[in-house]
Amino acid sequence: MKISEKIKWSNNPFLVWLTFFRPINGICAAYGVFVVVLLTGHVAGIEPDLYRVVLGSIVTFLFTCAIIGHHDFYDKADIKTHPWRGLHRGAINRSTARAVVIEMFVICIIMSYLIGIYIFILMVALMFIGIWYNRYAKYQPYGLFVVSICTAAVVPFGSVLATPREPLILLPFFLGLLCSEICREAGNYCQDSIGDGKGGSKTLPVMIGRKKTMYVGLIFLILAVIPFLSHHFGWFGAVLINNGMYLIGGVGYLVLLSMAWVNCNLHLNSENNEDHIFKVFEYNWRYAGRFYLILILQPLMLAEIFF
Repeated sequence: MKISEKIKWSNNPFLVWLTFFRPINGICAAYGVFVVVLLTGHVAGIEPDLYRVVLGSIVTFLFTCAIIGHHDFYDKADIKTHPWRGLHRGAINRSTARAVVIEMFVICIIMSYLIGIYIFILMVALMFIGIWYNRYAKYQPYGLFVVSICTAAVVPFGSVLATPREPLILLPFFLGLLCSEICREAGNYCQDSIGDGKGGSKTLPVMIGRKKTMYVGLIFLILAVIPFLSHHFGWFGAVLINNGMYLIGGVGYLVLLSMAWVNCNLHLNSENNEDHIFKVFEYNWRYAGRFYLILILQPLMLAEIFF
């Protein structure tokens, strides 16, 4: 058995809880908020308050881990695709896990209130949307749009952390990220569509087919170009971010995502081996899209700020 498989199936309590909360996702979300805070401060000409930034990053991390753990209680298809996760194989007591998730939600609410009323309102809204998504919306045709909004919310959340007076200062960036996230989630939903269909879900790929869903994603990927470029060229009154690194990062991210779309779509149209198609989407879409965002777009945004 590979080392990665041994870790997945380990009964070590620490590793078991890791498979439940997936803290890497929480770190990525907190990193995203941190980058947005710095970018907002850069374009607004202000110095973000360190207290708000630290608390906001902690809240983002805790909320992301909690909502991911909450997700495992309701996703029946996930039991088949990721059976090693602690809750699915009974390595974690469900009552204990539920109590821990609730406690983390409460901590997020308290900490967001300490940061400020606008962050508090945003956190409460995201919490309700996340719980609704996990319990119901995920299994509906509009589910991929809901989760995309939650993911792209790092932009308004980070902007409000930096300057509550200008929460929409990075609105074009938010819209560009939202459109690209809809594209990414369309692919993710296509990957899971076989299991979702057997489980009775009515997700978009189940209702209209995977090929059409991929083209819905492509439409939003194309739409993402305009808001991403708006900050560089000042279109529609967008605040200027024109040192070049932001432009390279945004365009590079969209180009790489487009190449991944072509690759996955070719496999989807030319193969009948569902196990191989699943793996192609897993590594060339789900993981690759996340890495493009973290390793291409966000570092170049930091370069825009500091260089």
